[in-house]
Amino acid sequence: MGLRKSNPEAYTPILISIGKNPQLGSMEKYKLLYLQRFLKRKNGLDVESCITEIDKVKYEALKCYDDNLDGDIVDNFSEMLLVDGCFVVEFIREDYEKDDDIIKLERMKNQVSRDMVLLENQLPFFVLVILYGMTVHPTEENFLYMVRENLYLNQKLKVYQNNSTIYLMWYTCFVAHQLNKT
Repeated sequence: MGLRKSNPEAYTPILISIGKNPQLGSMEKYKLLYLQRFLKRKNGLDVESCITEIDKVKYEALKCYDDNLDGDIVDNFSEMLLVDGCFVVEFIREDYEKDDDIIKLERMKNQVSRDMVLLENQLPFFVLVILYGMTVHPTEENFLYMVRENLYLNQKLKVYQNNSTIYLMWYTCFVAHQLNKT
């Protein structure tokens, strides 16, 4: 029996799809609201300039997925990375800063946090770091620290027995990307 069949909850999002997983379109309006908030963080930042930055790492990011990606996904990959990546970055910022929530219901926030760490619901961490770096304020906390606070220390993920594995997975992806750059 494969891992997916033995533990389908580790793979199947309930509320939000991130990355190449096209299901659960009901959250798209929230993704666009988070994208708008992201773009407002810096004067002159627009979708086109963000896509230009993401295009620089598109093929490196594609390597993080299996080789059997649908042609439509590859064609729209940078746009997906932008929309979903901005959602993740802003959701983590929102949770860390504890103000101006776009998603108001605590139950919904908990489910989004759970869905964001599922195996089939991932974006390359280096893409999130690039997006965060495009809008970071000098006094703002380090993104990896915010991720740790949101996913590792946050009590929202009580359903996971070993949250440190999730943090380690994201951190390992980030370090591996940094090593590949040198």
